Amino acid sequence: ARDEGDAGFVHDVDWVDRVCTQIRTKRYARICMPRAYQRIYQRLLTPQTYPPSVNDRQIVLDSPKLAIASHEELPADLVTLSKDWAGICEHLSKHVTQRLLRLTTTMEIPADCDRHQTHGMLRISYNSSAGPHFDNSFVSIMGPGTVRGALQFGFLDNSAEGDADYQYFPCEHFRAGGGGDENIQFFMFAGVRLASPLSKDFQPLFHKVIYEKGPEDVDRINTIYFLRRYEMGEYDLEQTELEIHAWNRTVLVDRSFVQHIPEAHLQWQAEQKAAVTPPTACASDEEDVPLNLFDWSSDGQPGAL
Repeated sequence: ARDEGDAGFVHDVDWVDRVCTQIRTKRYARICMPRAYQRIYQRLLTPQTYPPSVNDRQIVLDSPKLAIASHEELPADLVTLSKDWAGICEHLSKHVTQRLLRLTTTMEIPADCDRHQTHGMLRISYNSSAGPHFDNSFVSIMGPGTVRGALQFGFLDNSAEGDADYQYFPCEHFRAGGGGDENIQFFMFAGVRLASPLSKDFQPLFHKVIYEKGPEDVDRINTIYFLRRYEMGEYDLEQTELEIHAWNRTVLVDRSFVQHIPEAHLQWQAEQKAAVTPPTACASDEEDVPLNLFDWSSDGQPGAL
């Protein structure tokens, strides 16, 4: 829904192409959204939106890991805001990912398989840090958060003598001019499921988050949406997980936060399960790569929490 703050917002019909071009040339793309969408993000950055099991440091540290069992234990307003924001990010991510796949592969899409099938994750970071890492995603979306300078992008400094090292810049350094500070600019960038640091065309964005409470005593809050899996098929499918990291601890992992799964897919899953050959006594040495292999390390190194 549009409000008075969106009266001057102009939709760019070529936004997908422009985002892909920015990701290719800069490793990140700036995205502006209508004010109504920005306000959802801003409310997710408000400490009062969260229960004490998230925003109270002592309660979090005194509680066991994964103290919140599911999103059903969260305030209804927080759940609604999180689902709304995840839906916005999922919509943007799937269109960009489809275009990037067309640009980076020789895949041919049958006429009857042009629907989006997505598996994403919305991660809320509350007073938490993240070591230097690439995201394990097709694409990721995040805003600047509540603390200036906390989110930093890393680029190789090839001018230094010896081995090149990463030089970091606050995300505010890459903000486009104009629009005023009240207009939030979001960043979208590719992860290692689509891009490679060794590629000459599309490379993932190296970044980190530094959280240090300053004299203003501002809580550092941000949200990150990762598009973990993406396929094109005969029908639309959307699944989104919810994670909350507070005070450098994982307090919630909800794998079934959003489930929009059509009956046709449930039937296909049942058929696949019935057709699986019973396991033998010889186990495979192959294991699935953990989805959080590259994300959100709090000890200064890439890796899982």
